[in-house]
Amino acid sequence: CPASLDTYTAPVAAALVGVSTRASDILGQPGSPSGSEEEGKPTVLLVDDDAMMLLLLRTLAEQEGVVGEVASSGAVFREALATTDAALVVLDVEMPDANGIDLLRVLRADPRMTDVPVTRRG
Repeated sequence: CPASLDTYTAPVAAALVGVSTRASDILGQPGSPSGSEEEGKPTVLLVDDDAMMLLLLRTLAEQEGVVGEVASSGAVFREALATTDAALVVLDVEMPDANGIDLLRVLRADPRMTDVPVTRRG
């Protein structure tokens, strides 16, 4: 529904702009993760079971110069978590195969991800 989409996308877009703005800080620190295979661009991990929402969020990320790594399920999230050094995670809390709160716990258990900001959907 359009009202909830607007309510959700505005804060996420603001978070993406913040990540893009801080890209040089994130990537310029010695010993910090690269954030992405694409040199000079941070990565945002987008987790949602709604394909249209993932497309929208990825498009917003790319417009801000941020790489959007997508995960459409809890299982894909766990795989992406092992290979992605995200600067931001956008997490859907209501997915058919996973509880977003449980995924947040998995995320925070990873020592690389303890300080990564997370915004939620749902």
